[in-house]
Amino acid sequence: MDPGPNDPWSLTITIPPDSLDTLHYYFYAIDNSSNVAISETVEVAVTDNDAPVFGTDRTDVVTEPDGLLEFSVEVDDNIEVVDAWVEYWYGDGPPTRLELSLGGSVWTALIIVDRTLEDLHYRFGSTDGFDNVNMTEDGTVGMVDSQSPFIDVDRTPERGTTGDPFEFNVTAGDNLGIRRVTVRYTFGDGELKSVVMEVVANLSHGRAILTHTITLPSGSTDPMTYNFSVEDLVGNILDSEDRTVLVVDDDPPEIVHDGVSEAVKGLRLRLTVDASDNIGLAWVIVLLRYGSGICVSFRVRSSLMATKRG
Repeated sequence: MDPGPNDPWSLTITIPPDSLDTLHYYFYAIDNSSNVAISETVEVAVTDNDAPVFGTDRTDVVTEPDGLLEFSVEVDDNIEVVDAWVEYWYGDGPPTRLELSLGGSVWTALIIVDRTLEDLHYRFGSTDGFDNVNMTEDGTVGMVDSQSPFIDVDRTPERGTTGDPFEFNVTAGDNLGIRRVTVRYTFGDGELKSVVMEVVANLSHGRAILTHTITLPSGSTDPMTYNFSVEDLVGNILDSEDRTVLVVDDDPPEIVHDGVSEAVKGLRLRLTVDASDNIGLAWVIVLLRYGSGICVSFRVRSSLMATKRG
């Protein structure tokens, strides 16, 4: 302690940066005759004015809608970190504050990301025992949807009947939502048709029930092959595997005849009939019985018989 010409005796010290221990001091003076004076002891309370310091931000820079995202950051303080939190928001939306949990020197919190394509913005905050607060600059997590849509249930029947309505029915979904579902179908080797299906019910978790009804051809039993194409809001597409529907003919043939009211014994009688079917006739049979006699059947082979109706 060396004073200047007109200055009091003084000494400048540096308080330890990592301790809150009370400082105790007193002065001890000796003159040239070895006389000694000792001052009273003074106690100085040491406070902390250093805010916590943020280290590495380990938060991912991109995430998936409806996926998991962990906020993760290193925080240190010269004395002790008392609390740390994150504030996050989507686009220009309102912020949400979430407390972080300490694991080692890293503070973390896990969230389920909203179903949105808006970027997620966030900032970290921390405080020590003396209410010194530090906040980070804003960070951004880009939103990237790489998840394909999915088909939950296909309720389309495995069998249909000629000339009757047939309904395609599927439950499809996506983490964000469905833009459209298309059904593609063909009969045998015929033309491929493609139709956008109608939403009949919206379900939870981005799912929906969609249907489309067609009328099966009345004049063919060619099997029908179909599949679904599901597109989500950002253009990710899922194409289902082909499935086959058996088309069955359940329409009976039609018979038109005037009938014969009289016949002369011993003479020839011509029996005629007009028969048709939506697919084709296998054969036509006439059954004869005289009086109460035995019924006898004959196969009709007339070239005048129609074999298929339009």
